[in-house]
Amino acid sequence: LYGTTTGDGALIYGTVFKVDRSGRYQLLHTFIGQPDGAFPNAVLVRDGIGNLYGTTQKGGISNSGTIFNVDASGELTVIYNFAGAPDGKWPYSALVRDAAGNFYGTTLLGGSFDSGTIFKLNTAGNLTTLYSFTGGEDGAFPSGTLLRDVGGSLYGTASNGGAYGYGTVFKLTP
Repeated sequence: LYGTTTGDGALIYGTVFKVDRSGRYQLLHTFIGQPDGAFPNAVLVRDGIGNLYGTTQKGGISNSGTIFNVDASGELTVIYNFAGAPDGKWPYSALVRDAAGNFYGTTLLGGSFDSGTIFKLNTAGNLTTLYSFTGGEDGAFPSGTLLRDVGGSLYGTASNGGAYGYGTVFKLTP
């Protein structure tokens, strides 16, 4: 089993850990805030060769969060540092992976209107902002994990905005 802790922010900014079948705990990484990230909140995604991928809500170069990889030996590499605008700030949910190895996710804040984004990270580590929430009818502050259908559409929820101001359910087509 692999997981994360968010830490207390005073001494530890979160960890990545492993628990084997016998119940033995192994610490793989302790976050220090800058430059590696802080407060990993989401489920980790594992690829076919044992690499783990995840996000930190804060930390990184701009304190806007990171996307990271932990390889099979336990070494962490920051793949992407969020800047706030236009790419997003504070990725809070788990990443979703497609068959080509690209990752999709959301940021709680940032983007063109500081109301969150939907992004794609390709296998070369290049991030594309697919959508910036306006905070109006489309919603604001997406925080749940995206769902991806076989046609490549992404579905999710935003916790604010919409017709009544209480959030939205959205679909982003390819």
